[in-house]
Amino acid sequence: IRAGDIILEIEGDSAEGMSLEEAVLRIRGPKGTPVRLLILHPGESEPEEITVIRDEIEVASVYFEMKGDIAYIQLHQFAEGTAAELSSVLEEVASEGATGIVLDLRRNPGGLLDTVIDVASCFLKEGTVLYVVDNRGEQTSSSVRPGGVTTDLPMVVLVDGYSASGSEVLAGALQDYNRAVIAGAVTYGKGSV
Repeated sequence: IRAGDIILEIEGDSAEGMSLEEAVLRIRGPKGTPVRLLILHPGESEPEEITVIRDEIEVASVYFEMKGDIAYIQLHQFAEGTAAELSSVLEEVASEGATGIVLDLRRNPGGLLDTVIDVASCFLKEGTVLYVVDNRGEQTSSSVRPGGVTTDLPMVVLVDGYSASGSEVLAGALQDYNRAVIAGAVTYGKGSV
């Protein structure tokens, strides 16, 4: 599989008109089992059938680098280990002497709500991160959880049209508490729990 590949078929069924969610559900399966895909590589005219063996893929959800004295932190998603990864990064940011943070939430589709709260708690000292209203109109709130690694460095948060769900919650909370400047494009507009 290469970047830019087009999946034409999954297990012999056409992928045309299939939603991303439906395609992912068909491709995912028990670890160690095969899945057949018909792929069209970029720049080629003939598709290739490949078999992929399913496995667990551990992907880091936090990317970090120093750009001069500014810490650039990109959150790819809000997964189970994201808050711990971010805590380690923030410790390194402090030791590097950063004077500010660019937090990149572009293309972040969201993830686990508890993780969003834990990440927000790294940047906010107190307050409500979000309210959830259920189908009966009952409201519950999720507040900052103090006690972890935190920073009060000035921040800019980058968002785009693919920043969705949890990334919108985080950006909104940071904006509401005047903790960060939000820059970029209008976000996706998804909020399901």
